[in-house]
Amino acid sequence: MIQTARALNAFFGSFGIPAYSRNNVPPGARMPYITYELRFPGPLSKTALRAWVWYPGTAFSGLLEKCGEIESALRGGASVRTPGGAVRLFADGRVAFAQEQPDPDKSVRVMLLSMILHADTD
Repeated sequence: MIQTARALNAFFGSFGIPAYSRNNVPPGARMPYITYELRFPGPLSKTALRAWVWYPGTAFSGLLEKCGEIESALRGGASVRTPGGAVRLFADGRVAFAQEQPDPDKSVRVMLLSMILHADTD
């Protein structure tokens, strides 16, 4: 499991903004940032995975650019090597890749990203 958690952090942390597991955002963290689910499929299996891209303000430009960057990285699958194999991520073709999420106070823009996580690990 630790290999998968490290691989997810490496992938989501590679886009030039901080990335945190969904329930581990430090108090006072400044946006923009990415949050993601920690999911652990069994060896040689796959599961759905969601991530959220958070941007302050009301404009969509930076948010959409960052989502496009992540989508481009997922084309054909993104692979992160681990000591026991690899973790691969793909856009989930069964649903929209990016979906706007509501923010009650309208001061934050959030996009939900839908992916498939495939674990090729021991």
